Amino acid sequence: MKIKYNIKNINKNWGAIITPIDDNSLDFNYKRIFKDFKQYGVLNFRGFNLNESNILEFSGGFTGRFANPDNRRRKRMDSKFLLEADYWSDLNNRNSMGLHSEASFSSVWPEIVWFFCNTPSKKGGETTLCDGIQLWKLLPAKLKLYFLKQPLKYSIEIQLPKTKNYKKKGKQDWITNTLGISGYLDWEENKAYLEVLRYAIYKVENLDSYAFTNHLIADNYNEPQIKNISMASGEAIPDEYIKIIKEKSFEIIYEHNWEKNDVLMIDNKRFMHGRKEFSKNSDRDILTIQTERSAFKG
Repeated sequence: MKIKYNIKNINKNWGAIITPIDDNSLDFNYKRIFKDFKQYGVLNFRGFNLNESNILEFSGGFTGRFANPDNRRRKRMDSKFLLEADYWSDLNNRNSMGLHSEASFSSVWPEIVWFFCNTPSKKGGETTLCDGIQLWKLLPAKLKLYFLKQPLKYSIEIQLPKTKNYKKKGKQDWITNTLGISGYLDWEENKAYLEVLRYAIYKVENLDSYAFTNHLIADNYNEPQIKNISMASGEAIPDEYIKIIKEKSFEIIYEHNWEKNDVLMIDNKRFMHGRKEFSKNSDRDILTIQTERSAFKG
């Protein structure tokens, strides 16, 4: 018999906290949980027997496919899919991180992003969340028309691993089966230069709504491979528009205060997330996993 659990709204528009009733094991009805997830968009599992050694198996219960194994973050538990969320914090003094949809500029855009809290920060370090559906509704009509007319263009530069067996020289066209991605490989520089076209909005089919989810208001020092974001035509996005988007996001932003062994399951194509600043001597330890929702099993 599958365990029973309590489910309580985070706020009136989205999100729910799931807590155990009698049994804190992980013997869930995964299909029922997934149905809750599709409704709420964000689930916070709290009080269950979750830890660093079983979080990958738990998240795998919802999908047969993990995303982005070649991520540059440090890996944990000898797994290429269980990553340290704050690895890059060593480079940016653990300051705040702007709202973004994880890897929204990538050929592999994960549908679910997971965060597991090994150790919460004593001060700061809250994870921020913004519902892209609510944000889209708040944007002025002129911005909606602007972002509907054409995709964004992400200009990406990726450092390739050095390989002794490289015999090719010069430039080679990027070969991909993913629509909207073009570029070339420069073997002498060991770099890939890509242009990724993707709309700033995403259609959330089960809610018949648009969500504004992308990397426009993120802090790109945390994604150094992004060299520029423009419209597909090459037109620069007006600073005024970026300011309005940030202001509207601040009206609806939610701050998640972490507790030990908390898990957040986030619809990455509906929500953007970020992080509040935390101190340099903090022992905050958050792990992250990226998965594909479309491969749900069970």
